[in-house]
Amino acid sequence: GDKFVNELETKLEVIDPATNKTTQTVAMEQTAAGRYTADFRIEKYGSYLLKAVHRRDGKTVAESLGSVALSYPLEYLRTTPDMEPLRHVAAVSDGHDQAKPAQIWATKPNESVKYSQDLWPWVLIGVVGLFILDLYAKRVRLFGYRTIKFQ
Repeated sequence: GDKFVNELETKLEVIDPATNKTTQTVAMEQTAAGRYTADFRIEKYGSYLLKAVHRRDGKTVAESLGSVALSYPLEYLRTTPDMEPLRHVAAVSDGHDQAKPAQIWATKPNESVKYSQDLWPWVLIGVVGLFILDLYAKRVRLFGYRTIKFQ
């Protein structure tokens, strides 16, 4: 049967794939039978290659590869809104801070809609025109026939 590999000197290399250089090397400690762990801080977001080199008596016994990704900056992890920037945006844009639905849909006293026209017919004409142009470009040879010679 299989046996756990214990009592190894293990180092973890964190490699930035963009530069293919090791950004940090961390010693891994054995936490259970055949299990080695390490904690490290990632300085910037992105994907990283992890390479664990396991040694016994100075000789390399095995190498393990893995990857980890910090896909966005830590400030994006915030789940609650930061109200101060929202209040500032509302003040600058003549908006409302925590507006009620009636405020959102209310019109200003001197504001009115003088003319209304459906735009969907124009969009439909544009789509049909592009479709016909696409068909023309695919079906009609503009520059005649060319023979392709293979050597």
